[in-house]
Amino acid sequence: MASINLRDIAAWAGWTVPGLPMPFGGAVVDNGLGVLLALAVAAWLLRPGHSLVRAVGLAGTGWQGPAVVLLATVPCWFGLWWLGGVGTDWTWLSLLMLAVL
Repeated sequence: MASINLRDIAAWAGWTVPGLPMPFGGAVVDNGLGVLLALAVAAWLLRPGHSLVRAVGLAGTGWQGPAVVLLATVPCWFGLWWLGGVGTDWTWLSLLMLAVL
């Protein structure tokens, strides 16, 4: 619940976590910190002798990984389609930041 809001929680606690000095830099830092927090919690909860890579689902090969990502993000894409239309002001930087996120 807190992974994507780590910078906001840090600001509430009095710490400053700056974003990257570029457009969408704050969002990139938010998502990166969220991934690191999720991996740290997964490692903390992992039983001794088990693989972290296998525990977070990264041990698959072939189309298994992309299929799981597509399945997990379908509700997000449906929600984005439902709430808005296709943007007409695309830039290469916007597309790159979307790919990073």
